[in-house]
Amino acid sequence: MEECLHMYFIENDEIKSSCDFNSEKFEAGSFVYEVIRVLNGKPLFLNDHIKRFNESFSFDDLVSPFNNKQIRHSIKTLISINKIDTGNIKIMAYSRKANQALWFAAWFIPCYYPSNEMYLQGVDVALFDVQRPNPNAKIQRQDYKQMISSQISKLNVFELLLIHNGTITEGSRSNIFFIEDKYVVTAPESTVLKGITRDKVYNICFEKGIMLKEKEILVDQLPYYQSAFLTGTSPKVLPIRQIVGFPPFSTKNVLIDSVSAGYEDMIRLDQKSFVWE
Repeated sequence: MEECLHMYFIENDEIKSSCDFNSEKFEAGSFVYEVIRVLNGKPLFLNDHIKRFNESFSFDDLVSPFNNKQIRHSIKTLISINKIDTGNIKIMAYSRKANQALWFAAWFIPCYYPSNEMYLQGVDVALFDVQRPNPNAKIQRQDYKQMISSQISKLNVFELLLIHNGTITEGSRSNIFFIEDKYVVTAPESTVLKGITRDKVYNICFEKGIMLKEKEILVDQLPYYQSAFLTGTSPKVLPIRQIVGFPPFSTKNVLIDSVSAGYEDMIRLDQKSFVWE
């Protein structure tokens, strides 16, 4: 069930009380959405999120009617009226057919950021055999979301790694990278959601001369990787301690440290250069 934090949310350009937030709207159908992290009252990597949000409509055979200015205005208003400088915002839109009214909303959602200890010691994850439809599109399906949440709670892990035909593609709410000798390795682009943080990792590797390659990550080859890490809006760059049922990884790895430092530099630069326009 969706939960709306703080005093207000935005629905179709209207400011509404959180008391009027109706979670039943999300019980059926598919929704294009984005989760955007707010730091110091500024949305992080906002243009990247808006671009992916609009591109995701094409996977539902729709053309996005939203432009950058409209979405930025809604997010700016939401941050301002709630007087919140840190948290996660979800933006979501849905339209079944072209002749139906388009619905858009933005609100603050509950979020969980890893502790300093987790960044140092890594987190535990588990494998889960499921394939996401349209992996390149960020489309929410309530049944999938509930299934994932239930399994994470049952196994008491930080994240689930999705597997299909014996290969690991991505996390249920993150992307995953492995360290293989001097290489950073990840699944092919066509099989995953192209996360914003994932794209930043690609840029960091290029800028720092870190060798990166895409290939199928076979489950039976997991013991041959030395380290692994998750990427995402909330976890940023987060080492994995162990995949349940497999030998533990080393969380002390120079490549992970270099990628993590590069990502923190990108955050600082984005914050420094951000303007609402």
